[in-house]
Amino acid sequence: SSQPLYLIDQGDYAPWGYVLNSAAARKLLKALDAPSDLCPAPSHDRTGDLITVYGMIHDCLHYAQGVPVQAWEDDSHVRQALGCLGDGDGDGTVVNLKVRSQPAEVCRRAVLAYMVPNARWMWEIFNEIYGKNGTTAHHGRA
Repeated sequence: SSQPLYLIDQGDYAPWGYVLNSAAARKLLKALDAPSDLCPAPSHDRTGDLITVYGMIHDCLHYAQGVPVQAWEDDSHVRQALGCLGDGDGDGTVVNLKVRSQPAEVCRRAVLAYMVPNARWMWEIFNEIYGKNGTTAHHGRA
């Protein structure tokens, strides 16, 4: 899509991160390349906790570039597509593998969030699931 897409599950920030399409990623780079009060230049001198970092990304995209935040928890069609039982609270739409606590109930097709520390790690997961070069299906182990 040519429209920037900035997705989270609910609210303005998500502990697992956010989803950007290529148009939104370009907007983020544009904001970072033109520092302002709304979007400061990246710096090792400016660090903080996750909420601070996510807040900076939010400000750069939403306030500096006008990209709307879209929370899928607010959309009953998305919740239905994820296999949630109801329209309201209760079923979690995200399973965040970066934290140990999880919702008691999750939607049947919940989004799986995890951290990829390096490209090699992702390749090892691929090989474990699909076999070397994706030629062998994984049949699981007990």
